[in-house]
Amino acid sequence: ELEQIGFLEDNVVISDTLQPRLKLEIFQEQLPLILMKDELTQYGLAKLAFNREPYDVTVGYDGAGDQARLETDGDTIKVWFDTEETWAIFLEQGEDFRDTIQVKGEPKAEFLATAKLQRLDGDGDRAKSLNPVLAAEIEMNHPLTTINKELVKLYEDSLKTPVTPTVTIDSVNGRSLKITFPWKESIKYDLEILPEAVTDIYGLQNDTITQTYKVKTKEEFGTIKLTVNELDIKSNYILQVLTKNDNLVKEYFIKEKATFENEINMLFPSEYIVKIIEDRNANQRWDSGNYDLKRQAEPIYTQGLEALRANWDLEAVVVPKW
Repeated sequence: ELEQIGFLEDNVVISDTLQPRLKLEIFQEQLPLILMKDELTQYGLAKLAFNREPYDVTVGYDGAGDQARLETDGDTIKVWFDTEETWAIFLEQGEDFRDTIQVKGEPKAEFLATAKLQRLDGDGDRAKSLNPVLAAEIEMNHPLTTINKELVKLYEDSLKTPVTPTVTIDSVNGRSLKITFPWKESIKYDLEILPEAVTDIYGLQNDTITQTYKVKTKEEFGTIKLTVNELDIKSNYILQVLTKNDNLVKEYFIKEKATFENEINMLFPSEYIVKIIEDRNANQRWDSGNYDLKRQAEPIYTQGLEALRANWDLEAVVVPKW
């Protein structure tokens, strides 16, 4: 692991009468990418663990891996596949890193004898609170391929009136079902996913899944009316709104603006943080510095906001102080 460093771009002249005040930004240079471990944890799942987040890795396949599904989890890439043949994964990061992983074929029958398609986000025993403008989600343990929507039932209120939701596989997380409906505030909904409604990449199908949702009222949420001033119109910025636990709520990419304004609705009452990155190379992510190239890390400014209360509009004005 690299140490944190800092350097000045210009020479400093010090004399008996001149003692300049220096500001030195400290950063850690980006680690060279290293594949730390590759393993076949089960039939149809290879895990590639790196020494850092592999955001800049290009993944290719040979032969039977053409239908593989990728999922990034921190510093690990999960490669889901369905073949008994031996095939190869090609990894590349510019001119600095190349690797080939041979994935040995395994018998599928042994895996299917014990494997199940099941949910990961609870067993449905407890009702979940639901934001009235968001979709309900059910996360499964394997990537999904098809849904028989006739076998997904949704019932409204205590009378269990049948209603028809829109059910899709999440385009970002292929293991997640999204159930969209114009939810009514303060109403209870019962979701029932009948057996064989959902099929995964291995051909496995679900058993019965149930979940009760209690829809919150809009008055239980708050709104942040955000204004960011004194931006450089010639620069690009990444603006993130985070929870106090550093979870990303919203992200915006700003270009050619001196002022940015946006209204973020239906937020849980809590404390939020605004983080602004000067995206000097316009790649929509923060980049560290490099001493050999005499490149400073991209500047970051953070500001905590006043606590957001329920049924309240918080007007927040942020002026970055780099």
